[in-house]
Amino acid sequence: MANVHRQMQAGFLVMPAALGAQVLGMMLVASYLGPHQFGIFSVIFAIISVANFVAEMGLGTIITKLVAEAKQPAGHHIALALPVVSASALFGAAVQLAIVWVAYADSDARAAGMVAAVNILVFGVSMVLSCALRGLGEMGKWMAGFLGHKIIFAALVFGGHALWGGGLVTAVAAWTAASVLVAVYYGTALWGKVWQGQVAWNYAQVRALLRESIPVGLISAANQFGMQLDTFILALLLTDREVGLYALGQRLLNPARNVLHGAVSTPTFPGLCRLASGDREEYGRLASRLCIVQWMSGLPLAVLAWVAATISSSSRDRSSGTAVACMSSPRCER
Repeated sequence: MANVHRQMQAGFLVMPAALGAQVLGMMLVASYLGPHQFGIFSVIFAIISVANFVAEMGLGTIITKLVAEAKQPAGHHIALALPVVSASALFGAAVQLAIVWVAYADSDARAAGMVAAVNILVFGVSMVLSCALRGLGEMGKWMAGFLGHKIIFAALVFGGHALWGGGLVTAVAAWTAASVLVAVYYGTALWGKVWQGQVAWNYAQVRALLRESIPVGLISAANQFGMQLDTFILALLLTDREVGLYALGQRLLNPARNVLHGAVSTPTFPGLCRLASGDREEYGRLASRLCIVQWMSGLPLAVLAWVAATISSSSRDRSSGTAVACMSSPRCER
């Protein structure tokens, strides 16, 4: 129980910092690219968000659960998952690349789509490795990777623009390069503890793993598709510039929505898995307490958002009224 509390405390520190770094990176991208190219970037990023979870097929969540239960060595589960997720990532990358090439004739957009396809190839492997760390209780290393990815992304966006005035391809490459570096970090962190001994691999075990993971993956992909649906619809109906103007607010809002999930649910999930397989009564008590913590934490955020929206709306109305009054006043002409 004390370990779960420590994980939650670390989560409330690390997750907002990581999501803040992501917001900063997105703001830099938007300011450097302008509305038109940021609209294209947002569509490509939305495709990546959905394709990543299709390619990952829920294996990350299941690997966390299996490693945390400790019924078999962690390396066994990783060896089962990596070939499967790599094959599905190839399919996801091909679909993503095809969509971008059909949607855009611009050479920069197509080049960015190719770089984004590399990100999909990396994401599944990185997810399996990072979730194995979570299952092993190495939450500090997992959080370092999560935070590091967002910081590296923002730094690469800033550096790419400062050094050579990088555009759309540079922005997508910054996210992809950060993903590659973090995947290497996760693999290195696991090296001494997992990559030892011979691991059996057979189709029966793979089928059992997929039966458990695919429903989770489909739900996650559907959730991501729902979150990105507005971007897809607007991309079909409006210009890239208008999509970019809308997407800036969305890219700032999406990380904020993940603060509570990242701070509470993600760090404590492995501990809940261990309790569920060993002490169901304690699991029930802890799970109900975590639900209360999320509710108590989410309520102030909702109130804050409501107050901020009200103030913003009132300010906008006053500004609009002042402008109208000024237009009708002879004094404004002087």
